[in-house]
Amino acid sequence: MYRFSKEEGKTFIGFDEDAEKLLLNYQWPGNVRQLENIVHSIIIMNNGPEITEEVLGKALGLDQQAAHEIVSRASDLEIGNIVTVTEPNTANQQNDDSIMPLNQVERSAIENAILKSGGNVTKAASLLEVNPSTLYRKIQGWEKLSGE
Repeated sequence: MYRFSKEEGKTFIGFDEDAEKLLLNYQWPGNVRQLENIVHSIIIMNNGPEITEEVLGKALGLDQQAAHEIVSRASDLEIGNIVTVTEPNTANQQNDDSIMPLNQVERSAIENAILKSGGNVTKAASLLEVNPSTLYRKIQGWEKLSGE
């Protein structure tokens, strides 16, 4: 990002809070090159020091309402960066020799990490060596499936 800013002679310093939430929670259909191209084009087309939700949303081809909904969902999940998990999901575990479906193994590992982190998703993500937004998306998906 800063490389593009320097190349273009811009004063870019980063993303504002909402743009960062949009960036982290947007379902990227492409690869890292797509992200680089979007950031580069934003830096070229704008003169401000920060990228806002509105600017990033437009660059992603989202209308203002769609971009704001992604940010709102991310904010709803953050609520102090704490997620309540009681016990890891072990309903389908029979014994040490049984094989669980991968999605259950994944959920159990995530819930266990969140539990051991005192509900702190960022810390749990660090323990699992993944991005916190990955955990938020997984949790959100579970909530949709269970109707929570």
